[in-house]
Order: sequence, then structure tokens, then C-alpha cells
Amino acid sequence: MNRRRLGFLVAAVALIALLAMWAWHVTGDHHAIEKPSGGVGSDFARKHIDARTLDRASVTGTIRDQDGKPIAAARVCADASDLPHELVRDPICATSDAQGAYVIANLYAAEYSVAAMAPHHLPESFHSNSDDDLTVFELHAGEHKTGVDVALVRGGVEVRGIVADISGGPIVHASVRATAISEKRSWPSVETDDNGAFSLWVAPGDVGIGATADGYAQGFELGRAPGKVNILLTPESSLSGTVVDARTNEPVAGVTIQEGGGEGGGSDMTDDQGHFNVTRITPGRYTLFARSSHGYGHSDGSTLVGLGQRVTAIVVKLYPAFQISGRVVEPGGSRATCKESWLQLRQAKPTRYLQGTRDADGGLHVDGVLPGTYDVTASCSGFIRRGTYPPITITDKDITQLEWNVDAGAELHGRVLTKSGSPVEGAKIMLQPFGGATSRKDGSYQIKGLKQGTYLVSAQGEHGISPMGGWKIDVQTTTVEKDLVLEPTGALNGVVATADGKPVEGVSITSQSDSDVMPVFFGFLPVKSGEDGSFVIDGLRPGTVRVLAHRGWTSELRAPGTNDDATQGERVAVTAGHIANVRLVVESQSAEIKGMCVDTDGKPVTDAYVSAARESDAAGSQRSSVAETRWSWDDRPTLTSTDGSFKLGELSPGTYTVRAERRGGGEAIAEHVASGTSTSLVFKPTGQIDGVVRGAGSAPDELEISLHDNKTGLMRDEEYFRTGGAFTIHDLPAGIFTITASAGGGKKQITIDLADGEYKKGMDIQLDVLVTLTGRVVELGTTTPVPGIFMIASMGASGETLADPGSFSRDNTSDATGHFTIHNAPSGTIRLFGFAKDSSSNYDTVTAVRKVDGSGTIDLGDISVMKRRLKPGDTEGDLGLHWVKQPVGTPVDQERFEISWIDPNGAAAKTELKVGDVLTTVDGIEVQGEKHRRGETLMAAPPGTKLTLGLVRGATVTVTLRAPR
Repeated sequence: MNRRRLGFLVAAVALIALLAMWAWHVTGDHHAIEKPSGGVGSDFARKHIDARTLDRASVTGTIRDQDGKPIAAARVCADASDLPHELVRDPICATSDAQGAYVIANLYAAEYSVAAMAPHHLPESFHSNSDDDLTVFELHAGEHKTGVDVALVRGGVEVRGIVADISGGPIVHASVRATAISEKRSWPSVETDDNGAFSLWVAPGDVGIGATADGYAQGFELGRAPGKVNILLTPESSLSGTVVDARTNEPVAGVTIQEGGGEGGGSDMTDDQGHFNVTRITPGRYTLFARSSHGYGHSDGSTLVGLGQRVTAIVVKLYPAFQISGRVVEPGGSRATCKESWLQLRQAKPTRYLQGTRDADGGLHVDGVLPGTYDVTASCSGFIRRGTYPPITITDKDITQLEWNVDAGAELHGRVLTKSGSPVEGAKIMLQPFGGATSRKDGSYQIKGLKQGTYLVSAQGEHGISPMGGWKIDVQTTTVEKDLVLEPTGALNGVVATADGKPVEGVSITSQSDSDVMPVFFGFLPVKSGEDGSFVIDGLRPGTVRVLAHRGWTSELRAPGTNDDATQGERVAVTAGHIANVRLVVESQSAEIKGMCVDTDGKPVTDAYVSAARESDAAGSQRSSVAETRWSWDDRPTLTSTDGSFKLGELSPGTYTVRAERRGGGEAIAEHVASGTSTSLVFKPTGQIDGVVRGAGSAPDELEISLHDNKTGLMRDEEYFRTGGAFTIHDLPAGIFTITASAGGGKKQITIDLADGEYKKGMDIQLDVLVTLTGRVVELGTTTPVPGIFMIASMGASGETLADPGSFSRDNTSDATGHFTIHNAPSGTIRLFGFAKDSSSNYDTVTAVRKVDGSGTIDLGDISVMKRRLKPGDTEGDLGLHWVKQPVGTPVDQERFEISWIDPNGAAAKTELKVGDVLTTVDGIEVQGEKHRRGETLMAAPPGTKLTLGLVRGATVTVTLRAPR
């Protein structure tokens, strides 16, 4: 894989993982609706009836196949979505009898969805009416709802695996369920057997598998179906405490507490004494957010929670707030309330996003709204928003009975077909800039609620794919019919093994096409090798691909006797309708690193997590991989034993960075540890930072502090509410931290050097004012405006701190004249980043550094963007050069291309170029500093392209790109 793409790939897959986690959480694990009774803290909450005091309900129905025949032993589960987390974190399930009938009893009054699953069938949900998207229904107290029938069609595939604890022991009776990544929907759960094993039947493709069990935190893994997915669960930790009225310190009942941070957790509702208990969370740092209909607050900073630790006595203060409510109105004379509506409020200063809760009648409300002005985004499934909705300004009272009108919009429909005219079921149809659908059994698809305009459409099925570049469909009428004819694809059967024939299990496999800028696989996620090292990749576009094996994404598994400068993997020709075979022979994966975790007194640390990442041996690489130990796709950290020892196995030979973090805070790092050796990780005392942040006027109500250590990759985000600008950050290891303070209309970035155990007291941070930036995107070398480029401003020349989310608005996108506006942007030295919103655009990304002084609106002038030399379907030529890797956090104005290695058989081998040469230009265009990105674009060109490289030493060398080998 081209190394310069790897960072983007990691970020893209990380985003997919986050989306998958979101999908798991929002189905069957929804936030509770505040339902407090009167009494303690009743000023903050609305009246409620505790669902646990009401008569229980039930649902009954029948599970049948596509021919109407009953299915016995189907798994059927009901998920509630508007009750306290502790009541609904696990679904209630039943099994159908010989006639396909089932009964799910003992249900609380709530909103439910019901889904069914059976071997060799696709899972499906009960549809409460003819609308295919409406799968929820209201179940009233004492109601016994009948006719909750589900029809299953054949075509399901099996995902199996083991649920175990972090020591490897199987977990019996764990609840396991699958989430379809593309549909953000969870299917029925099953229980593990006496060996911790489970079996799920799902649709082919990307899948997320989540598991829960008593005494453990939730676990989640991404994988492919069919296949094997093993899940490790961590002993659960918890957070408990009390919510009190900030004015009286009296406890408040009926307040929703939601954790933020860590890998997984949940929410709770305070009882009559204001107590809460958030359970099933993993070790990490957590901020607790409290919200009721008329109250809001959160804990100050984060709380560190260790392995299996139960943190108690947390106090969260609740301050007065207000409620906003309304409804989305469908078009037509009936002015019906949209049942599938969505509402988001956005406040610019400080940046705040609030999601609406949908009531049983389709109405929407947002609780715990603080005074301020909020932009409104309201929508209804299948309809389009009517322009821009007026902002809402809330001061001292609730705002209710609002209405947001939507319009019908256009409809795109048709069928997905093979070239022979056969319908394609289950194909994923994607629209740019938004929208999507899945084809039905007859190949039909339907996408409603489209604005007039031109859309880029792509589609992919298990054995078919859209033409290169997809289809451009012009939607100018109310109904547009378009059949999507897929081109046939090929597939790969492969195996990963070591030189002595030992299979390599559980590594990620990707296939990089010569003509695609990203790895190619059916869906979003890479496949994993099985127990015998085998793998299958379906849905490949015909052509030549390079197949690679990865462990942890940060490094490719190497062939025996090679290093990281060598091109890894195998090139394979893929032809339509055929299955190609490939064998990847990699280094032995049996190396180990052993060691001990101790404190400064030499005492063992028995609750530390230990992880490792191999250090690259490529010429010009940075000989540290500590940042890579913080995020790994394939590997889970190892827990130290009772004597503080650990063993890391299944490693490639090489040198590693090993890092451990512990329950009491802090971390220990050892670099350049050779496989097959032992090391000692010493935990040193942690440090602390405190101080005050000041704005232009009064102390900020809300304050955000972020820290980032470029070398180690450590990041922390802390939030404070009504502390007078005061902040305290605990449990910090030694490091050089970039600290960014954000509050109200200001932002400031500073750098501090913190020693082991050091306490930096009384820091005084004066915020710089936020500004509005304007500018114009133009094509490089001309003044031709470039529309459709989305622009972001980040603080600092290295751009390691993300832009304030409040700057993300429609104005950020360049218009027909190339002009853009970025609101609430930082001042000082900033980095501009831009990308084309239309994926079919041939314009590259934008990178620029500017010094911004002053206040108000500042015009940045013209910002140049280049056109790519590679068009869709083009093969990228090989230059035969590798570059010195830039240290993480290198300021943009210091980035450069310095040759670290020349391929002896490559295009540049017999030229005047030599290791250590630094480029100044490519084809006469400057490629140093902030213009570094231009070099990547210029050198990515088809084979046969002649590149003229200008060098710092004054020479000019011409190299002709070769076809990849």
C-alpha cells in the first residue's frame, strides 16, 4: 500500500469504528427520557409515572419464511428505547415454537422494536405499517399486542465466535448481538454456551458484534460475515454519586446521567434521593453529564476509572435550564405530524449540539437547554427541509409549540440489475452528497426526499459493482427512474501463512487496486484470516490488485527476509466472474516480549494494560511507535498478572515500543525493545496542572481544555461548567503538551513541558478572540474559482488541534465564485484544510498556513487548489523513492521531501538522485513547507509521466514513472 495513504486509511477506518459503536449504542441502549416525580428537586423535572409500577405488557406473533411457512426455533427479541438504561440494556427474547409462534411477556410500557433471526435466513424487523423504514411501535401499560409478525427470507450467513474475559476464560450466558454497519440497526441477541461460543445469522458484509455479561463492561468488535469474531470483555467498572440542585445542594430526582468518554458505558436516572449508578463501563476517563427537562450540569473535568473500580461519591451540580419543543409538519392540507422526525439545535458560542427526543405522538423536545441562540436543523424521513429555519433564542422561559415545515422533494427509484438483466437483491446504493438505499428482492430501490440537483450514485452488491466513477443522475423532476446495471466482479481466495506453513489467524487483509486510491473490499471493512489462515474477498473490480496482510493497521506483515522499504504483498489479476487464488507468505508470528510493570519503589503493578507496536526499520523512519500503541485494530492490550508480569505474543520479529497504563493513572513506556527479550516498565509519579482561563469579559460559563503530546500521542479533553474559568487536570505523565483552551468567543493555545510528578499551579490563560475568515478558492496558476470545497481552520501551524466544530457550517463550502466563510475561527497562526465535497471532483485537498491578526472579519485572499493528475480508473505510476518520515506535529512550514531510500530496480535508480536529496520543486511547482501537499499530488500520476524534480543542491533530475511491480 502506498505509505502516504496509510494515515488517511487509519482515520477512515477509525471513523467507521466509531459509527459502528454509535449504531450499537443507539439500538437498545437509548438515553432515558426524564420522568421524575414531584418532591425532591421537582423544579427541574416534569411529572412522571415510573414504568416499573405499571402493569406489564406483551407482544405475540408468528415468524414465517418467504414462502409463508412457519419457522421453528427462531430467535425473537424486543428492544425498548425510552426507559432508563438499567432497565433496557439487554433485550427481552423468546424462541418460536413449531408453528412459528412466539410470546414475549413481562415488558414495560415503552416504545419497542421487534426483530427475528433464524439459521440460513436474513434477520428482519417487524414493520409497524407499510412504510419499510418504520420499525418502532408504542406498547402501553397492560397491553397485549398481537400480530407482531416477521417474515424472514433466505440468504443469511453465519458469524460465530467466542466471548471471553481478558484472561482468556470463556464467559457463559453472555448476550451477543450483531449490528448491520450500513443500516445502523441491531438484530436479535443470542446467549453464549458453556464454552463461551455463539452463532449469529446475518446478511453478508460488514458487521459489528457486541457482547454484554453480568459483571463485565460491554465489548464490541468489527468483522465480516460470514466469518469468525472473538470478543474479549473487561471486568466492569462503575461511577456512582448524587445530582444536587446547584442553588440549594438538595438532591434532585429523575435526572438523566450520561457518561462521556471511555470505550463503552451507559446512562442512569437519579432516584428519589438523587443517587445514580452508571455501570458496565471500561477503564478510562469519564465526564458525567446531567440533564432534566429544566436542568443541566456536568462534572468538572474527567474522573479516572480503573479496571473493575467502583468510583463513588461523585457530586454533579444541576443548574436551571429550559425546554424547547415542537413538531415537524408534513406537507398537505392535513398538516400531519411527521412520525419519523429528527431535531438538532446548534449553538455557536460556546459550541453546543443538542439532539431532540421524539415523543410517542411524533412531537420533539429538547431538555436542559441553557440560555442562548440556537440554529435549527429539523428533518423528516422521506422529505426535504424547507430552506433555513429561524434560529431560536431562549432567555428565561420555555419555548414550545414550534413547527418546522418540510416539503415532499423528489424521488429516485429503479432497479439494480446484472448485465444479463437479473435483479440484484441487497445491493447498497449510495448517493453523494447524501442518501442511500438497499435493493429489495426484485432489485427495486427507492430514495425519497431529494432536492433538485445532480447526484453521484454508486452501487455495490455481493457480485457486482457500479462502473468506475458511478453514475451522474440529474434530478429535476418530482420522480426520476434509473436502473442501475452493475458490472461483474471477481473474487479472491487466499491464505496467510509463515514460511514453514503455519497459518496466521486473525490478521486484516486488504487488496489495493492499481487504479483505486483506497484499498478495495466489499463494504467498508477488511476481511480477517480464519483459523487456517484462509480468507475470501468478494466484489472486486476486475484488474490487478496488491493483496496485503496487516496487524494493527500500522504495519504490513512482511515477507521473510525483507524490511519496511520493500514492497510487500502479492499482485493478483482479478477477472470478472472468476475466483483468483493468492498465498501470502509472511514472517513468523511467534515472537514474544516479556516483562514486568513496577512502580518507582519496585513494587509490582497488577492492574496495568500493556500494548506494543512494531517500530519501522525503513530508512528515514521515526524510531518510535508509541502513538500507535494507543489505537490498534486487531490487538487488545494485555493485563498484567498478580506479580506485575506480562507476556505479549504473536509478534513479528523486530523492535517494538511497549506501553502500559494503569488504574491509578500514569503510564510507562519502553522503546526499542527487541522481540524475544524482556523489559521493565516503571510507572513514575503523575503530574497535575491547574489554573484559570480568562475571556475578554466575565469568566466563561463553559470551558474546554484539550491536551496533546505529539511524541506519545496522548490526548485529553476536559470540560468545566460554571467554575469561574478555573480548571484542574490530574494524572498526567511527563511530556510536552500542547494545551488548547476554548470558551465562549475565544481560544488560546500554549505549550508546556511537564516533568514526572510535577505540579504546575496557577496558570493564567488569556483567550484570543475568535474571528470570521473569508477567502476564495481558486485553481492553482489561474484565478478560476473552484466551488464545492469545504474549508476548515485549525489552530497551530501543525494543525494537530482540530477546528472548533462550531465552524462547520454551510458557509464553509466555496460557492460558485469560489468564496467561503469560516465563522468562529481561531486567530494567530492557523492551518487551513479543504476538500471537495463531491467525491467525483478532480480537485485535490487544500493545505495552507496563515497568520491571522485582528478581530471581526478577516479576508485571507485567494487559496489555491490543484487538480489531480490521476483520474478514476487510472493506474498510479511508481517513482521508486521513499521519503524521510516527518516527525508527528512537524509545523507545516517545515515539511519537506527528503529521499531516504531509492529502489535499486525502480524508476529513479539510474538517475543522479541520491539518498539525502531534498526536493524544492516538481515540474517547476514549489513543494516545500505549506506547499508540501502539492508534491504528493504532482507525483501521483500515470505510468509514463515524466517528472522534473528540482533539488536543494541546485540540480534538476527527470524521472519517468513506471508501472507498479
